[in-house]
Amino acid sequence: MERFIQLFGPSLQFTYASFDRMVINGYLTALCTPNHAAYFFRYICGIETITDEILRGRTEDYRKFVEGYALPRQIPIEWAPQGVRKEEFLQPRLNRFLRRGQTGVYTIFKSMEQGTTFRISKVKNPSEKQKLHPHLQGQRSRFTYYYFYLVDPILGPMVLRFATFLPFTMTAYINGHNFIEGELLKQGIDFCMKDNSFTRIQNSEVLQQIADSLSADVIARRLDFWSLLLGPKFSNKQRLQAPGLKRLYAINQIEYCRNFIFRNHFPIASLFERSCDLSLYRMQADTVANLFATRITRRSKGRFQSVLARNRQGQPVFRAYCKNSFLKQYKKSSTVLRNETVCNNLKELRLRKSLRFLPEIKEKLADITDRFSDLQAEALNTYPDFDLFALLAKPVQVKTARIAGIRLEQDRMVRIMELFLNAAAHLGKWTSKSLLQAVQEKYSLGAHQYTITQLRYDLRKLAAHQLLIRDKGRYTYSLTEKGKKVSLMFILLRKKVYGPIAGSLFLYKPAPAQRPLTRLERSYRLVDHSINKLLQLLSA
Repeated sequence: MERFIQLFGPSLQFTYASFDRMVINGYLTALCTPNHAAYFFRYICGIETITDEILRGRTEDYRKFVEGYALPRQIPIEWAPQGVRKEEFLQPRLNRFLRRGQTGVYTIFKSMEQGTTFRISKVKNPSEKQKLHPHLQGQRSRFTYYYFYLVDPILGPMVLRFATFLPFTMTAYINGHNFIEGELLKQGIDFCMKDNSFTRIQNSEVLQQIADSLSADVIARRLDFWSLLLGPKFSNKQRLQAPGLKRLYAINQIEYCRNFIFRNHFPIASLFERSCDLSLYRMQADTVANLFATRITRRSKGRFQSVLARNRQGQPVFRAYCKNSFLKQYKKSSTVLRNETVCNNLKELRLRKSLRFLPEIKEKLADITDRFSDLQAEALNTYPDFDLFALLAKPVQVKTARIAGIRLEQDRMVRIMELFLNAAAHLGKWTSKSLLQAVQEKYSLGAHQYTITQLRYDLRKLAAHQLLIRDKGRYTYSLTEKGKKVSLMFILLRKKVYGPIAGSLFLYKPAPAQRPLTRLERSYRLVDHSINKLLQLLSA
C-alpha cells in the first residue's frame, strides 16, 4: 500500500481496510456425523431404537417453534421469491425497521435447498441387533431451510440460515461495514455511507480503529446468542451431558477490502478503465500466484488467470483468480476505488478456517490486498481518458437560452482562439471592434464574410462554455485558464497533429528517399508509418 499512497497521496481523502462479506458455518459437533447423532439419541436422549419417526419429530418440533416464535411478534414467514435477489427484495422492509430503531428478526424466508442429513439405512434380512439399533448414514437430499433476516444491536443487519433437518447446520451472513456503521452511530461520528462504502468521515483514524475491533470473540458471542434463540431447542440436561451442542464456527467465505476514497475532482473512473486494460496484460498466472504467496506446479488445480467482467450495475470489475480465491478491483462510486481479496478455501492459503483464527486470516488477507494495491498503483498511474471535444460539442443551457456546442471543424471558432493565443500584446484588451478588425485582416475576410453579429455570437458561445470572460467594468475580453488550454488543444490538434497526418494519408505522401529537414517532419513520418502498419494489421 505504500506505493499506492506515494503515487496518489495528494489526491486521496482517506483510506481504510475492513472485512466485507463473511459467510460462517456453525456446527453442532454432537450431531455432525451419523455416529455422533446415534450416540446422542441413545445415551443422551435415552432412545434405544432410532426410527424415521424420531428423526421426523425433531424436524416438526423445530418448525412448530419457528411458527410459534413468529406469530406473536407478527414476523412474516413466506417462501423466498424466485428470480430476484432476496436482499434487494427486502430492502424496503429493512429501511422501515431501521427507521423505527428496532432490533431483532423482521422477516423469515423458507427455501428448498440441497443439504446433508441422516436417514435410517435399509438392510435386507436385518438381524435382531440391527432391528434394535438401526444404522444411521449420511445422505444429500432436498429439504427446507429457514432464512432469518434480522438486525443485531452490534453486528447490524445480517442473515442466519438454519436447516430444518438433522444435523441442523447454521450459516451466518455478516457484513463488516454494517458493524462499522453501527459503531459510528453509537459514537456520534458524522459520516456518509453509500453503496456499502464510506465516502466521507469526520475522523478516519476512528473509522480504522472500529474496523479493526471486529474480532472473533465479538462475532462468536452474537452468533451464540442468535443460535440459542432461533436454533433447535435442547434441554439444559442434554446440554450438560453433551457439550457438543454448543456450536463451533468455521469460515466458509471471507472478503477483506482496502478502500481508497479520492477527492471529487480526481478522474478515478477514466483511470480505472485504462488500468483494467493494462492489468489484463500484466497480471499473468505467475504474477497472481506471487500475490497469493503460492507456486504453480503440476498438481495445482483451479484457475490462474485475470479477467475483466461486469457487475450487476454494468460497471467493469477486474479479477485475478488463484485456485478458488481471487482478487478484484472495482469502482464503488465516483470517488471510491476498492481492492478486495476473496477467499473461498482458506486451506489453499495454508490457513485454518476456525473462527478463532480470524487474526491470522486477517493478517494474511491484508498482506495480499496491500501487495495487489501496490501492483495496481503502477497501472493506475497513467494518463486518464477525457473526451474534451465531445464535451464541448454538447450544447449548454444559460438561463433560458440554449447555446450550441463548439466543434473542431468550425473555422470561425478556431480563428478566434488562434488570434487570442497569438496576439499576446492585445491579450486581455480585445474589444469587439478591434477583434473583428483583426480577424478580417489576418484571414483576408471581407466585411460581408464576417460581421459584428457573427462575432458577438461566437464570443457568447465561448463565454457560455467558460472559455472567455469579459473584464470587469470594461468591454474587453480575455481567455480563461480553461479557455487557454482548450484553444491550445484545438489549434495543435487541428493544425499540428491530425491535419498533417490526414494529409499524408489522403492527399500527398512525401517521398521516403529524401531525408526530413526537421525533427518535427521526421516525427510525422514515423506516425504515418505506424498508422499504415496498424491498418495492415487490422485488415489482416
